[in-house]
Amino acid sequence: MFMSNTLKSYKIFSLGIFVLYIFSTCEIAHSQSLITGHLKYFNASFTPMDGVDIFLYNSQEQLIDSVKTDQNGYFYFDGLPAGIYTVIPDCNKQWGGVNSLDAMLVQKHFTSINLLNGLPLQAADINGSNSVNSVDALQILQRFVGFINSFDAGDWTFENAEITLDGITNVSHDLYGISYGDVNASFTPKPCIPAPTLANAGPDQTGLIGNAAVLNGNLPLNGTGHWQVLSGTSYTFSGVTIPAATFSGASGNTYILIWNITNECYTTVDTVVIGFSAQTMNYPCPGIPSFNYGGQTYNTVKIGTQCWMKENLNIGTMVIDNNTGTQHSHCSNNGIIEKYCYNNDPLNCAVYGGLYDWNEMMQYSNLAGGQGICPTGWHIPTDAELCTLSLFLDSQVNCSASGYSGVNAAGKMKETGLTHWSAPNQGATNESGFTALAAGYRYPYGYPGSLTQGIYIWASTEYDPTQGYTRNLGMYNANISRFHYTKYYGFTARCLKN
Repeated sequence: MFMSNTLKSYKIFSLGIFVLYIFSTCEIAHSQSLITGHLKYFNASFTPMDGVDIFLYNSQEQLIDSVKTDQNGYFYFDGLPAGIYTVIPDCNKQWGGVNSLDAMLVQKHFTSINLLNGLPLQAADINGSNSVNSVDALQILQRFVGFINSFDAGDWTFENAEITLDGITNVSHDLYGISYGDVNASFTPKPCIPAPTLANAGPDQTGLIGNAAVLNGNLPLNGTGHWQVLSGTSYTFSGVTIPAATFSGASGNTYILIWNITNECYTTVDTVVIGFSAQTMNYPCPGIPSFNYGGQTYNTVKIGTQCWMKENLNIGTMVIDNNTGTQHSHCSNNGIIEKYCYNNDPLNCAVYGGLYDWNEMMQYSNLAGGQGICPTGWHIPTDAELCTLSLFLDSQVNCSASGYSGVNAAGKMKETGLTHWSAPNQGATNESGFTALAAGYRYPYGYPGSLTQGIYIWASTEYDPTQGYTRNLGMYNANISRFHYTKYYGFTARCLKN
């Protein structure tokens, strides 16, 4: 046993050595153990002692950690490798419990009428002489009546424990303390005030689709809050002191988080389980799985940080398209949303969505990211936002180049099978849930082309005053194409949540 330099103002009463041996036929690498326990006052009620510092030393008498006991007197040290450790309490709580009866018990022990043992015996040695005699009894009386206001040994004495860890098994060991002079153990220590707010980490969140969760820790009214991770790897916080922090983890992983609220007394803690589904894409946008617009129901899909309509936009009044031999539009800025249906067949609009020339889609505005014909709170995606989508699906996409690039972004966006695509529908997995259908397009001259062969999706970004950017998915390609076309083309519109 040993005593740290900071603890020499009082004696350490040792319970001896607490050893736990575990024999195993297999070697466990990087094993760790946990030491837990409660600190209690040695009275009839075994009152929990909160706000007491607990120090942990290794076998070289080096201080390696310290904690404060919580409102229940509980303490713990985690992540400990195999070795020998000593647990030592220290206390600055209000001392008390001394009266004439304590002096009498000391005198009875000295005269061998009624021998003391354990912590009461340690409490009787108030001058730290390692013996109990009439001098101790006299000084207890002197402090009781106010002639002196301190003892040479200090105010508190505690048990300590030497614990041997095997790096595998957790050890629980309770400790007890007593005020010097309180030989009859009559004192009840007061709780530390003001106590920190009781921590509440919020409800468990499991089966989350995606990789982010908004936490629901309570706001500390007394103390400061702090998140930490008890188990799980590969994670980030938007701010570890924010009760409603955003916690990001890895898909398929489950985490146990601790919300700590700490003040000068102690720390209150609560745990919450955050579990992410292995599913990374193809799930609805949180809070808005679907909505109605223009009499049609649209589903949503969250891809990365973006929330997309899962269907091609189909809003407006169909106009009859005619091949005039020159580039033209049958739509106009007349206050009515107008659309083309492939081959002038409204059933094609019902299945594949409408085809829109750029100006009608943008409602005759050239503002990139404008609402256009999308519902309120949504907009026509910009070229940069289509780039964000492409790069999330395939990091090898070149967003600044024209033509096809990358490996499989289009494949992750295309509906699988041959119902709405012609063979071979190369690389289609629809992993993202974007569910692109091969809607074809309307030529600027007024005739249709490429139904079931490809889809061209307008961006709200102009290439120049006469052309707009697109993203193109084809039947023969799993990669994606970026290009620009005259605004008279009739292409698909998809809406992106603001």
